[in-house]
Amino acid sequence: AGGSDGRIRVWEGDNFKGYISVENEDDLNADDSAPAAHNGGRVHSLAIDSRSRYLLSGDSLGNLFVWRSDSKGWYQLLRRFKQDHVDTTSETFEKGLIMQSGGVQSLSMHPDKTQSQVLVLNQNPSHLKLYSTSTYKPLSSCHGLGAGQIAPKSKVNKNNQNINASGAVFGRAALSPDGRYAVAGISSTMGNNDDKYNLKFWEAKLGNVYPATLSDIS
Repeated sequence: AGGSDGRIRVWEGDNFKGYISVENEDDLNADDSAPAAHNGGRVHSLAIDSRSRYLLSGDSLGNLFVWRSDSKGWYQLLRRFKQDHVDTTSETFEKGLIMQSGGVQSLSMHPDKTQSQVLVLNQNPSHLKLYSTSTYKPLSSCHGLGAGQIAPKSKVNKNNQNINASGAVFGRAALSPDGRYAVAGISSTMGNNDDKYNLKFWEAKLGNVYPATLSDIS
């Protein structure tokens, strides 16, 4: 389980086993002073790659870590994904462009484990990308994630599809059972008390918006 303190806690049944962290090779008996797995970030999502048995963890700063188990069955840091990170300069904070719920919002593994893919929903900067868990590189990027919301300094291509809505609020994303489609819960307004949330669909391999009836529900 991931926590808002940046720690990843491990249980076996109802028996607490310890913390997973970057610094400790074996922290089965670590106490509350153990280093956090995600220093400075809140762990928003965890996923297990059923092919490799690796653990993936994403945090509020946009970090995405990959962990593999050692000979003792305990997870050690393998590598970091090359993810876009949140700009945490004082200027961006003063302008209100940093949301408390930023960074990696959800991780969803491809239902076919032989595909070795994970769908990553990131808020700030906003993107929904399908990554390879073999090469750790993006395979596709879903267009128009911001639902028409264009944040300051955003970039829009000539087709008005690739929107970097760095202030939008997101929930979770998942792949369809056959892996062909991606769906995410997104907000249609930014930072207002009357936020309305919609479902949006894409063709996972191409990143094109897919017209679905459920998109009309808010």
